[in-house]
This record gives sequence, structure tokens and C-alpha cells, in this order.
Amino acid sequence: MLLHGKKIGILGMARSGVAAALKSLSLGAEVFISDNRDIKEVKKTVLKYFSEREWELLLPFCEFGAHTDLILNTDLIVVSPGVPKTNTVYQKAFQRGLKVIGEIEFAYLIKHPRSKIIAVTGSNGKSTTVSLIYHILKDFGFNVVLGGNIGQSFSSFAIEKDSIDYIVLELSSFQLEDIHTFKANTAAILNITPDHLDRYNCIEDYLAPKLRISSNQTSSDILILNGDDKMLNRSKIIGSGKRLFFYKDEPTEEQSNRCSAYLENDSLIIVNNVDNINTKLRIHLSNSKLFGQHNRYNIMAAVLAVFNVISVNYSETELVSKLEASINSFTALPHRLELVRTIDGVRFVNDSKATNTDSVKYALSAFNEGIHLIIGGYDKGEDYSLLSLLIAERVKGLYLIGATRDKMSKQFSTFDSIMESYDDLESAVKSAYSKAKGNEVVLLAPACASFDMFADYEHRGEVFRSIVRGLR
Repeated sequence: MLLHGKKIGILGMARSGVAAALKSLSLGAEVFISDNRDIKEVKKTVLKYFSEREWELLLPFCEFGAHTDLILNTDLIVVSPGVPKTNTVYQKAFQRGLKVIGEIEFAYLIKHPRSKIIAVTGSNGKSTTVSLIYHILKDFGFNVVLGGNIGQSFSSFAIEKDSIDYIVLELSSFQLEDIHTFKANTAAILNITPDHLDRYNCIEDYLAPKLRISSNQTSSDILILNGDDKMLNRSKIIGSGKRLFFYKDEPTEEQSNRCSAYLENDSLIIVNNVDNINTKLRIHLSNSKLFGQHNRYNIMAAVLAVFNVISVNYSETELVSKLEASINSFTALPHRLELVRTIDGVRFVNDSKATNTDSVKYALSAFNEGIHLIIGGYDKGEDYSLLSLLIAERVKGLYLIGATRDKMSKQFSTFDSIMESYDDLESAVKSAYSKAKGNEVVLLAPACASFDMFADYEHRGEVFRSIVRGLR
């Protein structure tokens, strides 16, 4: 898509909107940006990711405080993923027949055709999986960038040039809502569990945009799927990409004809229906720094996503050795089961990114010791009682924080003897520390968004770190 001389409207001045605006200006387009927030609030958001110079460059083309109809006088509107379709300007644009796309679609339309896309979606594990994909490809010598819902926006890179081998993208349901022609050469759907039910009416509405990641794939593309995921197994998968399934256990006879990877004795087995591989390959995972069953799933998805690419110039022995070394050198991302500190045998683990019940299940399952669980935050409409079985099995102390405290206290009423409620995170951490014994874990796994008390999950995790490091 040529942008020179076109009028591009940007609805929402968050990270992706700013990136699209800067890219449009650099390619000769006229830009108009509309954000209904106060200018001071917008500037604070922008300067988290962009420079003062970039802010000043865009300022003459912006309106703040309200959306006016001025944005409708454009050829194309790029909408930020946080803007719902119920937005008034969004509705007016559709009524006038204007083209409205997301930043992912926008970037796809201007990227150089030589660059291949590896895209990952799902409810949990996206960031770890795409980061591992990026890490492996870098170790194998490819020029690769990582963005989307993690790090930089898709359009912030020099994607219009032919210098990038692979673009690795983490994609949320919000970002996938507004794609039309976007196509990933390799796509992966990790899992589907209830999330963002404050925005979607039901899990089926949440699932629909996730499935769009494969909608434009052809037979030359690859789609990687979690064969153990119940929601995916009963969903109608769209697109014509070649499907590779991964499983926790050795596949049954029924599953074997579609299985591409599974786990066996803490090893990853790649089986022979992956192109160019005629035998089973065993990748040892015992030295990986990623712990927990969910991370074994993430590793399987990541390896399948890169396997055809990295296996070309190596013997099987060389490939396994180099791949194992790459996996073993990868460390957990911040705020994802991150060990912050150990004091007198008590481990303090930051899993601030656990923003739904399913991710908390993974976190609780990762530890055998007694767990002191700090939970709560901004409610996204989930049923927290789904955690009750694991809490009964593994949790010695339950510490509620945030806007969900009252709801959680009702849903966890059977745990009154171990449950406490706090106004702030620091009080919860100090109480958990006072009760935890050696070899036990103080775990921040909120099962909620952070917007009631913090700017985002990263801010929440940073505050937790700071509190823990200040303990004596």
C-alpha cells in the first residue's frame, strides 16, 4: 500500500496509534490523530514508548478531549485495539463506508513482501512463546524483529524495507478484530480460556477474533494448534494452512496422524510429519530455565514455529545440540513466574501477568510447596471459584487486594480460615511474609487486570518487586 499523499486518520493515541502515525508521516501521508483523553494523560502514555521529539512532531496533527468528525475526512482510519466497535466515531465511519482497520492490518499492508510473519495468539503464554521464537531465530543467525502486543508495535520497525527475515508478532483478540487481509506464514493458537469478558458477551465472542489469525492462510502456510485444548478441539478452524498439533503426552492412535510434537520424560519429541524430517527427534528440556507445565506447551509451540526454518543447514545431531543450547539460554520474562528473591527459604514469585483464572491455575500448578497467594485487581468478569480446587490443594494463605476483594471473598467463602483482605499490595506482601515458612512461596498471581490500582501489569509487578526487595 502506497501512503504518499493519502489522508490517514488515527483513532486513539496509544502505542500502536502513535507508531502508525509516525510511519504514515515518514511515508508521505497526511495524518490526523484523535484521542478523547486529556492532553496531559495522552502525553504521559506516549512518552512511555516514544521520545519527546516524536511527541512534538505529532502534536500539530492531534485533537484531545473528545472525538470530533474531523477524523472522518480521511481516506483510511487506523483504530487502536483498545477502542471498542461501540465507539461513536467508529460507528459513524462504518455508516459512511470508510475503511477502518487495526494497526496490525495497516502494517501488513506496507511491509516488504520478503519478510515472513510468525504470529501467535491465545489466552496465556503468548509473550513467552514469541520471545522464545525470537530468541531461537536470532541464535540461528536470522534478522528478526519482535512486536505486536509485546514490546514495539508492528509498524514501528522498518518493515517497508527488505532487510528483515522474520517478523514475530504476539497478537491479542483486540488486535485481531480489525484484520482483513493480514496473513501469517506461520500462525499458532496456544489455548483458549475465558478472558476479557468485560468486553465480550461470552467466550464464543472472545474466541472468534482469535480464530481469525488463520483465516487468510493458504496451503503453503503453517498453523500450529494445542491438541489438548478443549475449546480449540471443538472450534471450527478456518484457513488452509497445514496444521501441526502438539500434545502433553504421547498421542493416542487417533491423534497420531496429526501430531507433530509431544512430551516424553522431560523431552520434546518432534515427529516425522513435519516437513523434511523422517525420524523422531528428541530435544532435552531438563536444563530449561522455564518451569511449569504451561511453559512446556510454550516451548513446543515455539519449536514447531521455527523448526522448518532452522533445520535446513544442519545435521540432526547439530540441530538438536544448537536448539537445546538456545532453549536453555532463554530466561523467563519479567512478571511471568519471576523469582524476585528468597528470604530464609521463602521464595517470592512475581506472576503479575497472570491476569485470568487459567494463568493462575498454571502458576499454582508450578509449585508443590505451600503457597501464600496474593490475588485480586480489576474485574474482567470471570468466575474466580474455578480456582477453588487448586487453592484447597496448594494454598496455605489467601490475601485479597483490589476492586475484586468483595466478589472474591464471597466466591472463596469456604477459605475464610486462611483468607485476609487488604487495601494495598504492600500490606498483603508483609502479611504473607510474616506467615510463610521455609520452602514456601509467596506468589503474586492476581487473576485480574491491574487498572484499579496500577497503570498496567508491569507497574504492578514492579511495585511487588520493590516491596519484596525492601523486606528484612
